[in-house]
Amino acid sequence: MLKKTASHLWIWLVLPVLLFTLVVAALAHPAAASARTAGGARSQPLAAGQLFTGGKSHLKQDATWVKLKLTFKIGVSGSKTHRAAAAYPAADLLDTTFVRSISEPPYTGSDAAGHGYTDEYIWNFCGPGASTVSMDYWPNVNNRAIGGHYYSDPHATTYWNDNNDHAYIMYMATQVWPPSFGSGGQVTYLSYPNAYTTFNDLRDAMNWEASNHNTSTWSTFFYVSVGASSMSSSTMRSYIMSDVAWAKHPAVVSVNDDYLPDWHNIHTSHFVSIIGYDNNAGTYTYVETCGKTSCGTNGTGIYTISQQQLYNGVENDNGNGGIVW
Repeated sequence: MLKKTASHLWIWLVLPVLLFTLVVAALAHPAAASARTAGGARSQPLAAGQLFTGGKSHLKQDATWVKLKLTFKIGVSGSKTHRAAAAYPAADLLDTTFVRSISEPPYTGSDAAGHGYTDEYIWNFCGPGASTVSMDYWPNVNNRAIGGHYYSDPHATTYWNDNNDHAYIMYMATQVWPPSFGSGGQVTYLSYPNAYTTFNDLRDAMNWEASNHNTSTWSTFFYVSVGASSMSSSTMRSYIMSDVAWAKHPAVVSVNDDYLPDWHNIHTSHFVSIIGYDNNAGTYTYVETCGKTSCGTNGTGIYTISQQQLYNGVENDNGNGGIVW
C-alpha cells in the first residue's frame, strides 16, 4: 500500500512539470496557421481543403469538357484551340487602365448614399473582388455601369454605385445566382463576421456572368477550377499564359496572402486576379482589390510577384490553394 501511494505521489509531483514543458514547447513552436477558406483577412478557420467542399455549388462540370479544357483543346463556349504554351509570347499584360481602380468597399465608413456603416462581413469579399476584375475583360459583362443599388448581407444593408466597381462587387457577393446556387451571392456566411467563397462558387458565378446568363452554355462556358495538389509550377504558368495571352481573360488564384508583396504576415487564403506574366523576368502581375482599411495591405492596385513566389503561396495556402482559369 505504501509503495502504491508513493508511486501516485511521484506522478502528481512530475505531472505539473510535464504540463509546463508542453506549454513552453507549444509557445516556442506554434502550430501551422489554421486553414481558411478564400475569403479575406479574417475568414473562418476550417479544415484543410474544405474550400472545395463547402459553399453553395454542387455542380459537376461535364467530364469530357473538363478534359478538353485542361489539355488546352477547348476555349470559350466550345471554341477550339490547340495552341501549346510554347506558342504564346514570353510576356503579356492585359490592359490595366480600368482594373487598377477596382476595389472592395471598406468594412466601415460611409456608403455611396452617405450612410455610416460597419459590416465586418465585407472583410471577406476578395472572391467577389477578384472575379469582378476578371469579368471586366468580358465584353458582354456590364460591370462598370449597373447603377446604384442597395445590397444586403445577414448583418447590414448598404448602398453602392459604380465608383470603383463597388456595386458589381456587392452584386457578386450578395446577388449573383447561377442555376447551381440555392441562394444568391458567391459568399457563404457563418457566424459574424466570418464568411467565405469557395472555388466552385467563384467558378460558377464567373461562368454565369461571362455567358451572359445563358442557361444552355453557362456551366462549361469557360472557367474550371484546379486545386494546388493537381498542378506543378509549370502547369499553373501554362494555365495563366493560356488565359492571358490567348483568351484575354484573367485567371483567379487562391493564395496564402503572406506570400503577396502587398500583405503583411496575415496567413489567410486570399483571391487575386492574374492579368499578366513575364517569363523573362519570372514574374506574374496581379490586381489587389482589398485595401488598407479592411485588409491592412499596401493598397489596392497592380502588383508584380515572382512566379515561384506565387506558386509557393498557392501550394502553401492552408490546403485551400488553386486556380480558376
